[in-house]
Amino acid sequence: MFEGLQEIGYLGAYDSVQRLVKRWKSGNTGPKLSEAFVPMAFQPADACQFDWSQEQVELGGIMLTIKVAHFRMAYSRQMFVAAYPRETQEMVLDAHNRAFAFFGGVPARLIYDNLKTVVDTVYTGKERQFNRRFLTLANHYLFEPVACTPASGWGEAGFSKVYFAPPQPILCANRTVGRGAKKKVYLLVRVMKGSKTV
Repeated sequence: MFEGLQEIGYLGAYDSVQRLVKRWKSGNTGPKLSEAFVPMAFQPADACQFDWSQEQVELGGIMLTIKVAHFRMAYSRQMFVAAYPRETQEMVLDAHNRAFAFFGGVPARLIYDNLKTVVDTVYTGKERQFNRRFLTLANHYLFEPVACTPASGWGEAGFSKVYFAPPQPILCANRTVGRGAKKKVYLLVRVMKGSKTV
């Protein structure tokens, strides 16, 4: 470093640079070796993340709380969103069917945050026992389910939940997502009374 500084005109002493570097190192603690992680990179159609969010919507003048299934392709960041009244396994399976139709295919891996409708038992590390009905879906579509390490925060497809969730509000009446964002998003809301799709 000292030689590099001299090349650009530094005329000071070597020990001055040493003291500056020592002071800088003591005040600027970077990530510890135990906290380091490798940035995730993906190939097209390699991986997709699935998770739920809870949103408030107005339907027919009534404010309702809905659950929104989010899919985001890891490579292209293309998103699919479907809203449901609850987070049941039937709705998880339906959301997957609709997402695969929307994307026009199935990614090789789907990454999950240990949802109870997907994972029956969480063991140590990455070991999981996936739900039998969910594995039937995975085997039918030939994708590998991958569960995140609990409380790791960075084990999901290279992006945080804050970024993953769309900005509020979700307006069902005119099917815009966020503040007028023009994203290719499919929004489905099933109204509890009857089987009407909005």
